[in-house]
Amino acid sequence: MPAVKRVVCVQERLLRYRIPFFDLLRRTLIEDGIALDVRYGAASETLALREDSGNLSWGTYVHNRHFRLGTAHEAVWQPVISATRQADLVIVDQASRLLVNYVLLARQRFGGPPVALWGHGANLQPDGSVLSRVGESVKRRYSQVPHWWFAYTEGTARRVAGLGFPRHRITVVQNAVDTASLQRWYDAVTPAEAAQAHVGLGPTGRSTCVYIGSLYPNKRIGFLLEAAEVIAAAVPDFELVVVGSGPDQETVRRAAARLPWLHHRGAVFGREKAVLARTSQLLLMPGAVGLGILDSFSFQLPMVTTSEALHGPEIEYLRDGVNGLMAGPGGTPQAYARTVIALLRDPARIGRLKSGCAVSARTYTLDAMVQRFAEGVRGALHRTEREPRLSITGVPRPGR
Repeated sequence: MPAVKRVVCVQERLLRYRIPFFDLLRRTLIEDGIALDVRYGAASETLALREDSGNLSWGTYVHNRHFRLGTAHEAVWQPVISATRQADLVIVDQASRLLVNYVLLARQRFGGPPVALWGHGANLQPDGSVLSRVGESVKRRYSQVPHWWFAYTEGTARRVAGLGFPRHRITVVQNAVDTASLQRWYDAVTPAEAAQAHVGLGPTGRSTCVYIGSLYPNKRIGFLLEAAEVIAAAVPDFELVVVGSGPDQETVRRAAARLPWLHHRGAVFGREKAVLARTSQLLLMPGAVGLGILDSFSFQLPMVTTSEALHGPEIEYLRDGVNGLMAGPGGTPQAYARTVIALLRDPARIGRLKSGCAVSARTYTLDAMVQRFAEGVRGALHRTEREPRLSITGVPRPGR
């Protein structure tokens, strides 16, 4: 079927894990005559340290411009005004630092293409600064005016509805990654590969744990290392493999140079990540948890996290004591360490948590996310067809 509608999705940068999502969404929408156009730019210098960006062969790269706001904040201009002028729907991330969003929403008000926001519904990792508070206030205001909303989770939908946005125009996508591929890679790891991974890294203990994720302040890397020292003192065969990169990677490297049980790897993806997971018993994530929880489920690697961390919306997927653990109370590295130590000494409980992970892996899938997202796109386009919008002169005109 030839495409009769055009949807443009604008991304500040293309995260590697989003590539399978966009590929599948594109194939799904074209069956309904909807063409998907993805526009994305490069990461800022700070975000580039995470080494998690990718490229989309059929997408279009745009040259972002980054503007520093003080020492810890920045704004971004994405040059997509002309590319979205003839779109039937424009989807953008809900982030107050994305300057083009204000132009696109203003254009919508005067007859331009309808805009959908995709995001968390609020900043779940505020830093308390004046700029952060101002940005959040602005975000709350403009989050009430888009044509449609794509909410990461049910909790996101409740936050957006709480702002006064109509619930019937919110699609809950249940944010996910390609868990099927993660599971296939994990299942295909042979005992010989797992053993070789141990040799290459140095760990030999049966109580090996792993951290998988970017290394930046909200991940509480210092907290993790302090807790790990307590665990190592109590569990003789404890090893910790830290997988990831980012601004705090030097902290890990310096610690690994002096601690024989600590091993640092850079950013690792795909099957290589599955091999490292196969060597481990637990996923230690005392800081912010986002989509990394799906690594836990796909690799049947129970996660231990904390209630005090500034988690992403995906923390809603955690069922304490069923598919992972929320350590507490106490909120200290020592309290966290005690939870991990008790778990490492209870293989039967780890086995039950692994079973819970396997069940959750079948629930939060990329296929389900794509179907939900596609249904939201159809709903947004259908509403555009039914309801007139203002022209630049203020006279109602039919939707595209």
